[in-house]
Amino acid sequence: MRNALKPCIFVLPALGFSADAEDKFNLTLLEKNRGISHIDASAFNSGNDLLPGEYTLKVIINGEPVGNAQIEVKPYQDKIQPLFTCSRLASWGLAVHHCRKKAQPLANYIPQSSIDIDQGDNVLNVTVPQKYFSLPTAYDVASAEDWDNGINAAFTNYSLQYEYQTGAASPGQTLYGTLSNGINLAGFQLRNNGFLRWTNKEKSHYVSSASFIQHDVDSLRGTLTGGDFYTAGLFFTGLSLRGASLTSNTSMFSSAERNYVPIIVGVANSNATVIIKQNGFVLATRNVTPGPFTLKDIPASASAGDMEVTVHETSGAKRTFYQPYNSTDMLVPAGVLKYYLYTGKSRQEERSGSSLVEGDALYGLNSTFTLLGGVQYTDDYRNVAVGTGANIRHLGGIYALLNSSQRRAEQHGQKIKLGYSKYITRTNSYLFATLEHKRTPGYEEFNSVHHSTAGASMDMFRNRYSLQLSQHIGPGNAVLNYSRQEEWNGSASVTLRGNVNFTFSGWSAITSVGRQRIRGGVSENMFSINISVPFGKERNHYLTLNHSESNGSRTEQAAVSGTLLDEQQVSYNLNATKDKKNYEVDASAAWLGSRGLISGTVRQGTEGQHYSLGLEGAAIMHHHGITFGQPLGNSAALIHTDKVPGLKLENHQNIQTDAAGNAIAPNLVPYHYNEGSLYSDHSDQNLDVSSDIVLAAPRKGAIVEMSFAARYQQRQFIRVIDANRQPLAFGTVLYDAQNRNVGTVSQNGIALINNNDDGWPLHANDAEMRTRCVIENNLKQNSTLWRLQCN
Repeated sequence: MRNALKPCIFVLPALGFSADAEDKFNLTLLEKNRGISHIDASAFNSGNDLLPGEYTLKVIINGEPVGNAQIEVKPYQDKIQPLFTCSRLASWGLAVHHCRKKAQPLANYIPQSSIDIDQGDNVLNVTVPQKYFSLPTAYDVASAEDWDNGINAAFTNYSLQYEYQTGAASPGQTLYGTLSNGINLAGFQLRNNGFLRWTNKEKSHYVSSASFIQHDVDSLRGTLTGGDFYTAGLFFTGLSLRGASLTSNTSMFSSAERNYVPIIVGVANSNATVIIKQNGFVLATRNVTPGPFTLKDIPASASAGDMEVTVHETSGAKRTFYQPYNSTDMLVPAGVLKYYLYTGKSRQEERSGSSLVEGDALYGLNSTFTLLGGVQYTDDYRNVAVGTGANIRHLGGIYALLNSSQRRAEQHGQKIKLGYSKYITRTNSYLFATLEHKRTPGYEEFNSVHHSTAGASMDMFRNRYSLQLSQHIGPGNAVLNYSRQEEWNGSASVTLRGNVNFTFSGWSAITSVGRQRIRGGVSENMFSINISVPFGKERNHYLTLNHSESNGSRTEQAAVSGTLLDEQQVSYNLNATKDKKNYEVDASAAWLGSRGLISGTVRQGTEGQHYSLGLEGAAIMHHHGITFGQPLGNSAALIHTDKVPGLKLENHQNIQTDAAGNAIAPNLVPYHYNEGSLYSDHSDQNLDVSSDIVLAAPRKGAIVEMSFAARYQQRQFIRVIDANRQPLAFGTVLYDAQNRNVGTVSQNGIALINNNDDGWPLHANDAEMRTRCVIENNLKQNSTLWRLQCN
């Protein structure tokens, strides 16, 4: 039974539990009041005014909030009091030296502790000696016993785009989209990802990019996968394999141990489509507006491997650049082990069908040094990597890695990679640098062996340098990027880019300058400036001006964009772009609703007209039916009520229950406690909505169910007397035929009950949960106060 603390018609002080004192209520004052013949308050005198059950409370320890939790209240040694498991206390940062198998009162674990329950705010205040408490990291992982496999369900995430274009440049119709399908069953997760495309000139086709099944291995803090997957790319080039893997699941790690997500930054000259590839496979497509863009939600398929980013302009022009990506820090905390084990056949064109075994590991030897190591092995190729990372005071973070490869007996080589990072306190600057050097031309990566000949690897570079300097400047920031690649034949390519951005009270200005010289001596110069000015009462509308130049060509762009409505569920963009030869004017709008995101664009330009419609969302098939909603994210929750539609979810944008009383709460954080609650403030007085806060810690990819009590009912005042025509005892709890609490008796036997047709007959219980009487409603009563008698 899950309960929420509700206000009573009388006021009691905050209730306390301690190991040293026992308080009882003095009922003399109440007994002297007229009309109260008997008072049943033994439950209150037992140490709590709560009935046994589970209650969702905010937990505060020594004045520090540690989150919300479901607290079990049960009779224990003649007292009704909260009970706790050892793992629950440990997750709150409490040091417990002697664990019990069963839940115990806090005083059994920590002497001199005390508990207070604040009914008004649903708060559990815990006080312990400070030596037993250390504040856990904010938003850290949940206790492993609470990781939830979720419900059995089938689902699909979809992102569909329909385009109709007229004019000389590629007229016709196109429908394309990405699908992420899955089945969750008893903790196993079956997945398939693919790309769908149809045009009026060719038949529709679906290309599957990956299919796999996976299951967590909690004891190893890892995940076992069978099917298609990507290697981590820590010490070797990231690969696409079909086989089996057992790898560390960093989502299970604490916040101090986790990796970072790649951020892709670029500039678009028009309403462009950005296609991101990694290791030859399409990761995602995004539509961006003219000007600088930042993509933070790219679902990287591997933990490393350069991302190929192609910007498709509406004019048909294409620009490609590469985003270096290695999200795994080469330094890990002392005692932390990250491991990655793979076996399977390559899915990449260069080595399709070749079998491979790979193992990588990082281990924190102490607070200064991290050991690095890995190996790749096939019948005709092997590569061994060894190295170390160090965090040295005054010097910074540094790592060194040596790779040695051999193909059969005729070709071998070595590569050295150095990395360095440093925060310069005096100037408030960040410095990042890497160096890769091949000692001999014979060094090869696994995916280049197939096409190489002796002495000539497909990876032709000899030296590769990169340098990034980030400088904080008052209200802004400046970033300088330099990279150089030298080939074995003496040629070289150089890229130099600089960005400066400032922000003043919502205003922002971004300036970018760049120069690129590639092999053959071809150079390209780039310059852009972007100014964004907020306006409107809520400052959620923006005027954006952009000017960009590239090798003599200029582009001017002006746009107005913003969001509308209370929850900002409607977004819009009006844009005009012009260069020397072409112009373009477009308008777009999008609406985010409970069932997903729908968008539309109308564009007029030199090349003709362009119309598009987009739809993004998810559908889940589960034991309650089928529910549509917004894209799921890493994990999601199915919100379930007893067929009550239109109930809004708190802390979610424009999500409410459908006609079946269900909804999807997307983007839950896996392995962390996530709160779910409904808005209980409704204009319909006959609608009773639970004020419970439900906690769930889903596994990555899981869909957990959060159920809430919500029903339509009638409120009715009643006066109940017993067989001797005396009012029922003050404090007697009334239950309906479904054993639901419908009210509490107050003075003179008066109670305000929830009157439902399926609730009769009522019954009354005393503090020891023994049925005292059954109350029938056999009369047609139209008065404000019904008079009922126990039978």
